[in-house]
Amino acid sequence: MADDVAADDVAQLVAAAGSSEAAARMWREALDEIARHLITAALTVDPSRIAIGGGMTRAGSALLDPVSARVRTALPYAPEIVLSRFAADASLRGAVLLARGSD
Repeated sequence: MADDVAADDVAQLVAAAGSSEAAARMWREALDEIARHLITAALTVDPSRIAIGGGMTRAGSALLDPVSARVRTALPYAPEIVLSRFAADASLRGAVLLARGSD
């Protein structure tokens, strides 16, 4: 997969996955890769919940459902996988909160 993928690219890939086998394969590979990283994180720190953020969250249930299923299949006590409420704005919101706290 490419290193720099924009959220719009993800949306186009998800849309194309329904009609293009190549796009569907790329999307499955992306889901597998994301799930592998979440499984590694879960095994390392044993969280009860993992929030996925960033532009990919625009894919909604097309991202959340298959990734959650992969994590549940791999782990006997899988964490809850959720989409961040702030999606792509999480970093900005965090910076604002840090700036407010530095007064």
